[in-house]
Amino acid sequence: MKRFFLSLLVVLVSYNTFLFAQDGACDQTFTAAIKFDFSRPVEHKFSVSESKAVYFSPGNLMYCPQEAIWYFAINQYDLIGSDNANISSSYAGKIDLFGWGTSGFTRTDIDEFDFNSKPYCFDTSRVSQTYNYYAYGPSYDQTNTVLGDGNIYGDETRKLYDWGQYNAISKIALVVNKYGREVQKDTTIDFLGTWRTLTAEEWTYLMNNRSMPNESTTKLWAPANVTLDGTTYKGTLLFPDDFVFEKLGVQHFTLGNSSSTATVDQTMWEIMEDAGVVFLPYTGNRVEQTVSNVGTQGYYWSTSVTSAKQAKAMNVQTGAIVNVERGYGYPVRLVRDAE
Repeated sequence: MKRFFLSLLVVLVSYNTFLFAQDGACDQTFTAAIKFDFSRPVEHKFSVSESKAVYFSPGNLMYCPQEAIWYFAINQYDLIGSDNANISSSYAGKIDLFGWGTSGFTRTDIDEFDFNSKPYCFDTSRVSQTYNYYAYGPSYDQTNTVLGDGNIYGDETRKLYDWGQYNAISKIALVVNKYGREVQKDTTIDFLGTWRTLTAEEWTYLMNNRSMPNESTTKLWAPANVTLDGTTYKGTLLFPDDFVFEKLGVQHFTLGNSSSTATVDQTMWEIMEDAGVVFLPYTGNRVEQTVSNVGTQGYYWSTSVTSAKQAKAMNVQTGAIVNVERGYGYPVRLVRDAE
């Protein structure tokens, strides 16, 4: 039914005027034909606890500061890289390395240290050692006590610091413009609350405690070099709960070993992506306006806080939770709860 709807959409909306993002720009319009909708989630389940599973978003979260628009990467392997150094409120390109809790939600009426709330914030000047060292994310719960439960989801207000809970995400499609060029465009949006970020506990379960047919290990991931059209992308493959190597006829990788890197060509990647495999690119990190470790580091934010200075991220290269500075820039991969 979903594929039929998308086909029908192409027929009914063959030409229209849309905002699109090309070569980092977010502010051009033109008349174009829809080719395919890339906003769909990865439609295979990934368990994040014994009783809960999720669907992954189609790519990492991205943001255009000048237009104040949130996007998903058009491909799972897409990343912004060194251009994140251009982060500012007026930047016309996209960014994908964010400080912790920078959904745009703020509650300075009861939290005087909560002022680095925007996705384009990058300052790491110390403001409060006691409550919120860098002023990223919440310092207090609703009763004005120090945040102590280790998780954004302690109340209905704090969850709005989660990028997916607070924001609508623009859907991206590949389109063909009047000159025959394939470019990107905005279509409709997923409304706020549709997506969310994993907790540290969920990340840990996902990486270390799942089961899959014909596999003895519970670590259902593998570092990989994926080569597509001559370009190699470095990241980690996450295999869905129902994935079976033998059934798909693809090479069996060593799972859960950070020292073993799988080699994936285009044909193999297309088979695996169709079977629900998620790819988490090694985006590197940003400290203020300096970007480093692109292609060599893969830390992804959770919603869980460590202290006034740090929050928890998943190192997808090792399956271990790490404590990192709240004000530093790391990627976000949103999920949607499976019914």
